Amino acid sequence: MRAFLLLSTFLLFFTGCQDRGYGTQKIDTIPGIFSTTPLTILYTTPKNSGDIAQRAYINIVFSATLDPTTLTAQSVHLKNSNKEIPIEMTIVNNLLYIKPLESLQDKVTYTLSLNDSITDFFGNALEDSDTFSYHCKQNFWKSVEAGKTHAMAQSTAGDLYMWGSNLKETLLVDPILYSVDMPFPIAEQYKAKDYSAGGHSSTIITETNSLVTTGALKLADTPERVNTASVGETHAVFVYDNRTLYSWGSNSRGELGNFGILGGTTLVQEFTKSEDWNSASTGQNFTLAIKNNGTLWGWGANDDGQLGINLLNERRQPTQEESLSDQWSSVSAGAKHALAIQYNGSLWSWGNNASGELGQGDNQNSRTAKKIGNLTTWKTVSAGANHSLALDDNGTLWTWGNNQHGQLGLNNTINKNIPVKIDSNLSWVSVSAGNSFSLGVKSDGTLWAWGYNFYDQLGLGQTDDLLLPTEVK
Repeated sequence: MRAFLLLSTFLLFFTGCQDRGYGTQKIDTIPGIFSTTPLTILYTTPKNSGDIAQRAYINIVFSATLDPTTLTAQSVHLKNSNKEIPIEMTIVNNLLYIKPLESLQDKVTYTLSLNDSITDFFGNALEDSDTFSYHCKQNFWKSVEAGKTHAMAQSTAGDLYMWGSNLKETLLVDPILYSVDMPFPIAEQYKAKDYSAGGHSSTIITETNSLVTTGALKLADTPERVNTASVGETHAVFVYDNRTLYSWGSNSRGELGNFGILGGTTLVQEFTKSEDWNSASTGQNFTLAIKNNGTLWGWGANDDGQLGINLLNERRQPTQEESLSDQWSSVSAGAKHALAIQYNGSLWSWGNNASGELGQGDNQNSRTAKKIGNLTTWKTVSAGANHSLALDDNGTLWTWGNNQHGQLGLNNTINKNIPVKIDSNLSWVSVSAGNSFSLGVKSDGTLWAWGYNFYDQLGLGQTDDLLLPTEVK
């Protein structure tokens, strides 16, 4: 079944919600049977008088479980002046998800009105009619992150959005939703300083430096004082503000770096117990991390040379890469390959190269870091499952590697084993490579997506693969 139930008519509202028991799942949200407490609105995302993207859900959280039969085309309206904007609504207990069915216009204010005929299951009516105001902002998006089958992005206001597969409760939406097909704003308390999308998990570092986790790698507790985090296929790592590094999840190949075998939801510190870690990146059963002194270390699976140690044996504790350089500034781990930038702006790669994802002009794996070309203007790099993205200082986007689903954005499905420039009149400020799909934000604040789209991970409201960057609007 697709992610959202289309509730465009009264009959579909009634039968769809009744048959699936949407109103009876969370008993704690239902007031006492003799309660006469008015139904109220707890909060909305985006919040009232806030900015809204051209295409994104509006979420309203009520104080009790809603009676879906009272939410009709006469009770909820989204308007631009007097023009009615068609919407699609989904109810899950006390949550109302509103999806505009057409792109909103930049720099235009929209109003969302709800009348007091809306009730909960015990007949308590909405206390007052409510009207919310939203301004469609042109330069809305700031950054983006692609996972395996889902995606995350942050607005310029700091609000976090998620979309794509919710199979493992990866998204911070009600788990009844199988997937979300366009950007979905999560609750305001999750405003993020940093965030990461992985296999079927996500991590969010809040403004108070708390680590929120979702999906298959969800932690029972919420670690505090976290600086950076990265979630991979089946494990995740984070660095505390004291520069110690901890991880959890699978440890079948030593990817937790604690010299052990067992993994799970218990946090473990890497074997050396160093207080010198700066950042880390997680791949498929391996981890790469940079220390404050600029040295690069790896541990976990190494079948394709992805640790860069000039051997093919796995490592269960941090091992420095072969060159022993202290010039590494950033690193990105893909499924089985890695990309890194040095302080002088040069770009390096190693590991699996079956599809040309190392950008070396061939398809030979590499056990050690090799420089890609002679450019020294590289700024940002992102390693996907088997393709690569990078930005230079001018904001030019380069892509290479596997192109089976059009994830290189070249309007074809031909693999490339050297970096290829994506033509654009606008500079890119953020890019991220996922599992056969790509996401990017341009300097004008627009969000773009291309490649594999079976799980709605492109956020475009449809599931066709796309061979060219397409604006999410």
